[in-house]
Amino acid sequence: MKTTRHTDRLVRLTRLGAVNAYLVVEDDGLTLVDTMLPGSHDGILQAARELGRQIVRIALTHAHGDHVGSLDRLAAALPEAEVSISARDARLLGGDRTLDPGEPQSKLRGGYPTTATKPGRDLRAVTFLDTSGMRLVVEAVHELDRAGVPFAVVRGGPEVQRLFNLARLDDRLPFFDELDAALAA
Repeated sequence: MKTTRHTDRLVRLTRLGAVNAYLVVEDDGLTLVDTMLPGSHDGILQAARELGRQIVRIALTHAHGDHVGSLDRLAAALPEAEVSISARDARLLGGDRTLDPGEPQSKLRGGYPTTATKPGRDLRAVTFLDTSGMRLVVEAVHELDRAGVPFAVVRGGPEVQRLFNLARLDDRLPFFDELDAALAA
């Protein structure tokens, strides 16, 4: 796997000369953008080790096999990493190939592997959340629920959870105390 450092905060990983993923250096660790083809996980983990940082987030641009091929292996190796993808593509990862009403009603193009890994949001490390942040969590849960995609939220600290309690959302959102319980849901 070829590694190219574009800036202090952006590293491109390339496999087979044309399949790319990116490591973004952030204050709390690395965000991995896409997971490439199956079998790419070892090279991705090695690149993160060389940067001396842990991958804390996996952001998937879409559900094609060359973007999500190593997702399950990476999620197994990085159980604390948060996984994000659009609601539409999360349905594809779950095996739902139905078309949305606004989409062209033609055959889907490209390969869409089914994965065991589900998107989720872990609020344990969040120390401040305003109403805009709370709205984003609520909208994500509702969008994924409408799409039929399971989604779980790991309960935040007392300061964060207080907002959800005050808004009476604590019993309306799928909160879990532990990441393992959220992933099993």
